[in-house]
Amino acid sequence: MLLALKKSTDKSDGRQAAAWHPNFADVDKLPDVKVVRTKFFVNSASLLLLCIVLFFLGKRELAVYQLNSDLAATEADIARKKPDSDRAVASFNKFKAEEKRLAEVLALSSDTFSYTNYLLHLGETLPDKVTLQKTVYRGPGQPLSLTFIVQGLDAASSDIASAYVKQLQEDKISKEHFNDVVLSSIIRNVAARNLTLEISISVKPLKK
Repeated sequence: MLLALKKSTDKSDGRQAAAWHPNFADVDKLPDVKVVRTKFFVNSASLLLLCIVLFFLGKRELAVYQLNSDLAATEADIARKKPDSDRAVASFNKFKAEEKRLAEVLALSSDTFSYTNYLLHLGETLPDKVTLQKTVYRGPGQPLSLTFIVQGLDAASSDIASAYVKQLQEDKISKEHFNDVVLSSIIRNVAARNLTLEISISVKPLKK
């Protein structure tokens, strides 16, 4: 029995020894027999990266194209509406001008001082040898300038000039509408033999 086991063991060792043999195969030169080759993964990754790059480039180009298209449409819309816009601006400017004129009319109508009536009053109260030569008035609340001519260069003419300035200062209408009546200058015109009186009148501000 022991002998049989020993022989069996020896036979088994013999088979193992007979199965072994040296491997002379050049592994580097053998074909790649893998189910999925390494090059496939490399090529797939490269292709995927290329697709991603192309996708983002295409998306950017599409956005640029859409932006240019929207810009062109906006410019065309502006060009189409420009005539209407120009007419609206012209109408608005005309309205502003009319509004300004209306405001001036309302200011004049609300002003108790009447420039025309005051000139008529001056004409009615002028003394002898005194004439109104020029007036300057720029509107409600603005100063009033008057230029008078007094005939003669003698003492009587000077007295007439002084008396008329005082008359204007004490005039009822002057006190009602003016803050002050001042003789700005008096000029002797030897050639014309007269006196020129420059009178500045400060008009009271408008009541709001």
